[in-house]
Amino acid sequence: MNPSFPERSVKRSFSGGEKNAMRFCQMAPAEPVVAISNETDSGPRHRCLRIRGRGVNQFATADNATLLITHYQRLLDVITPDLRPM
Repeated sequence: MNPSFPERSVKRSFSGGEKNAMRFCQMAPAEPVVAISNETDSGPRHRCLRIRGRGVNQFATADNATLLITHYQRLLDVITPDLRPM
């Protein structure tokens, strides 16, 4: 998360990439059993995708499931899928 977030004016809006990052920041502490992320890769630069992909990889446990919806291969190149049988 960008360190300047707390210093911003309340009325300043986040960019699309920042909104996607905030969704993950808000979701992780809730420890959901199932998380669905729709087009989480829309907007961010390639460097941000690597950071976001690592975050998704760290979030994954044997006790939860994450469904990522994307139109691009670029995010899938960073995320490690879990292929264990259910």
